[in-house]
Amino acid sequence: MSAIEIAPIKPAVSLDVLAQLDIRVGTITTVADVADSRKLVKLMVDFGDHVRQVLVGMKQEREDPTEIEGCQALFLVNLEPMEMAGQRLSADDPTKRGVVDASSQGDRRP
Repeated sequence: MSAIEIAPIKPAVSLDVLAQLDIRVGTITTVADVADSRKLVKLMVDFGDHVRQVLVGMKQEREDPTEIEGCQALFLVNLEPMEMAGQRLSADDPTKRGVVDASSQGDRRP
């Protein structure tokens, strides 16, 4: 596994922008491979009142991504819908929305 490159700190945002973000704690219940992606794995995350599918660009960061099953993490849950590696994260279906690892910018290959 190669050394991880540290991303630079992004520009400051105002408190008004920060107030628009919906960040919640969730428990990662399962981690599954996204077959057509070099970077993405699919997480099922339990937020207590609902469960969501989340795509995360961490495949190359861990030898065994399933080691995070059972762990809690912070998730940005109000991103706009997008498609990555042929998988659609939809605003219409709350079980298929989630966060993308901002450090990797996701895997947006067709």
